[in-house]
Amino acid sequence: MYYYLILALQGYCVCHCYVNRNEYYWIFGIVFLPGIGSLVYLFMNVVQKHNIDKVQQGVIAIINPSKKIIDLEKQLKFATSFENKVALADAYFESEHFEKAIEQYEGSLKGVFITDFYVISKLQEAHYFSSQFEKAME
Repeated sequence: MYYYLILALQGYCVCHCYVNRNEYYWIFGIVFLPGIGSLVYLFMNVVQKHNIDKVQQGVIAIINPSKKIIDLEKQLKFATSFENKVALADAYFESEHFEKAIEQYEGSLKGVFITDFYVISKLQEAHYFSSQFEKAME
């Protein structure tokens, strides 16, 4: 019974290593040290990496809360697209800069995207939170 569990764990770890393009020496460790190699790989590359990424994003947001907005503004200057405008408007909305969010949402409602449900609903929320109730009702 344990043999099959170890084989399944090894298969998962090797597949994860291959798909995520981790270093090849992990595959040797997983295959030649069946139980221990798989557990070490899981701890070092699956569990720990996921938690570190979450903590790192939280720390960056605490240290420099406007970093996300600055990065999205640079991205919008590089390529003016619907997705970039909406992403920047969402960042403004999250940081409670509703006037700037309204400006970006309205700027993105052009052409084929004039009836985009997500943008219209977020625009309505932004109008509501900025106390423009008449425009929110429209």
